[in-house]
Amino acid sequence: MELNDIRQLYDYNRWARRRILTVCSTLASDDFVRPMSNTFPQSVTLSLTFWAQSGSGWNALLDAETFPTVQESRWETVEHDQMQFIEALTPQRLGEELAYINQKGQRYTYLLWQQLVHIIKDSSYHRGR
Repeated sequence: MELNDIRQLYDYNRWARRRILTVCSTLASDDFVRPMSNTFPQSVTLSLTFWAQSGSGWNALLDAETFPTVQESRWETVEHDQMQFIEALTPQRLGEELAYINQKGQRYTYLLWQQLVHIIKDSSYHRGR
């Protein structure tokens, strides 16, 4: 995976996230919590909560009145930090191994570029829900 490809994926992901939150900010409170009729019958709130994957401000995530404001503020910070990281990457760094321990205590090691692509795939999956 080339560095420019990673940067383009993260640019696209940022664009798509902004589109989702822009649309959600126009929803009335009732529409925001109304169950949707799709493969995963859940509300917009629940879908976006999964997608946001945030452990902080949980009550605000579930509040239809404050969700867009809280999420926009949170994501501005996340995107800033994320883009600083992406811009500082080098081709050599993409090929480095990065180890982590999952919630079950299991250790895994993948190349950095693989983990970065996984984040984009996961974001796309949750946006589609």
